[in-house]
Amino acid sequence: MIKKESDPKVSQEIEFQYSKMLISSKNRNLYFVFNGKDLPAAKLFLQGHPVSSRMVYLVVKTPEGFLCADADGIEQIPIMNI
Repeated sequence: MIKKESDPKVSQEIEFQYSKMLISSKNRNLYFVFNGKDLPAAKLFLQGHPVSSRMVYLVVKTPEGFLCADADGIEQIPIMNI
């Protein structure tokens, strides 16, 4: 599901907050939500934790915005309410 490649510096700048599964009639989406120091740290963290499963998302909240990683890659996203 999620391959972990840890970097001690990045792990100090990113903190796990919670996980949540959102279920609809068509999908089950699993979100892992983190807080991050800034967008560059969030991107480095997500690059080190590639997601290979569909409907699994890593979301990093930073003061500058949100970054999300899924099986298709990493992108900046609008504010999420998860």
